[in-house]
Amino acid sequence: MFLLECETQKGPKTLQGFVHLPDTTEDGIILTALIEGLGHFLKETPIRIFVKAPGVFNAIDTGRIQTAKLNGFRTAKGQSIKNAELWSILLSLLPKHKWTITNEEHSYQNYMKSELKKWHSQ
Repeated sequence: MFLLECETQKGPKTLQGFVHLPDTTEDGIILTALIEGLGHFLKETPIRIFVKAPGVFNAIDTGRIQTAKLNGFRTAKGQSIKNAELWSILLSLLPKHKWTITNEEHSYQNYMKSELKKWHSQ
């Protein structure tokens, strides 16, 4: 699930969406949700990204995935990076914005858990 809140001239606006990909990893789903969410921003926008998944968070926060991109999405040992296509798309979207990333708690966390439960029960 992704949830966006942005300030508009008419006040805060919230947009949410769900991603269901049965044949992928948790990281693949998270990357897809990030891509979907960032795709809604047409103009340069300050963005704060909350990611709880350690693999995705650490890859972005440490710059490891940006280095892997320079190496053709290969690790230092020459192995292919999982979800390379998704990482490539995400990394093409991020430079369009002033962004930060965190794995801290956020005010929408309980709301998102509740919405995900509803969505899964449908």
